[in-house]
Amino acid sequence: MNETDLIIRSKYVLPMDKDLTVIKDGAVVIGFDKIIKIGSFKKLKQEFKAGKVMDTKNSIIMPGLINTHTHVAMTYFRGMADDLPLKEWLEKHIWPAEAKYMNPDFVKQS
Repeated sequence: MNETDLIIRSKYVLPMDKDLTVIKDGAVVIGFDKIIKIGSFKKLKQEFKAGKVMDTKNSIIMPGLINTHTHVAMTYFRGMADDLPLKEWLEKHIWPAEAKYMNPDFVKQS
């Protein structure tokens, strides 16, 4: 039996894989601050001995939400004329700066 730090049990585990798998009475095994394995609680408790088992009852365990609409490249423009009204800030400062500097390499660096 493998030893680990923590097993988190939940009513559902959604790994968000390409098949949109739903694991009922699932669990996540954590060791050294990393996810080691996910699966059914019944199977994982036979494979792992944990220092702590946390039962989250009727919860769902899933990855954090991902911001697919992001402005991370805009951090380079942070503070630029930020004391202006939005319309003026965008039209006279941000959009011209984007037109001048934005390209795939600029975004990749951010």
